[in-house]
Amino acid sequence: MTDALALLTTMLPFAVPMHAMEIASWSETKRAAALADAVATYDENVHALLVPGPVPGQSAAAFNSLAKALAILAFRPEGMEALGLRWKFVPSSASSASLEIEP
Repeated sequence: MTDALALLTTMLPFAVPMHAMEIASWSETKRAAALADAVATYDENVHALLVPGPVPGQSAAAFNSLAKALAILAFRPEGMEALGLRWKFVPSSASSASLEIEP
């Protein structure tokens, strides 16, 4: 495992739930639009995750957009599998829910 991948798999379990807390109240339409934005931002900055460049904030933009996209996709009934982890939003009652992260 590369250093960058090891760092991602260590930090994403902290970042994805933070995005999921915000996303939980969004409509499907808002989630779809936010996913498109997150994917576009990630696509523009992904190289900075592997080799940080001279533009400040590029690595953070790529990381945060990846975490947000994973959080949005975790709301699909089947969840999302990425980087050897499975992300799934599980509503447990009308007032609470959890984000399951499984290896």
